Amino acid sequence: GYYSPESLLRLAALARYERPLREDDRLRLRVDAGLGWQIAKEAAASLNPLAQNVLYTLAPSQQSGVAATLDVDIRYHANKNWRYGLLLSAQSSPDYSFFSTRLYLSYTW
Repeated sequence: GYYSPESLLRLAALARYERPLREDDRLRLRVDAGLGWQIAKEAAASLNPLAQNVLYTLAPSQQSGVAATLDVDIRYHANKNWRYGLLLSAQSSPDYSFFSTRLYLSYTW
């Protein structure tokens, strides 16, 4: 589903760890992690905003609690300009969790 609170406040501490996985420094690991406190507020909303006659609505709500993020990036530097990699991401908060995996190719000049 789609999570879009009316207002969101997150206070967190972030940390990054990065190191080469091979001696030639072309294969690298980077881990970003965050831990904090989050408060989210949502206004009342219809279950189907496209419907003309709305019979059901979601009540307004407020959630607060511990929120965490974790990103693991393993990338290979093919040369000075090109790199490709795998990115694993996770977010968790009182009312929402998200996980994703991405393969990417990037060019920098």
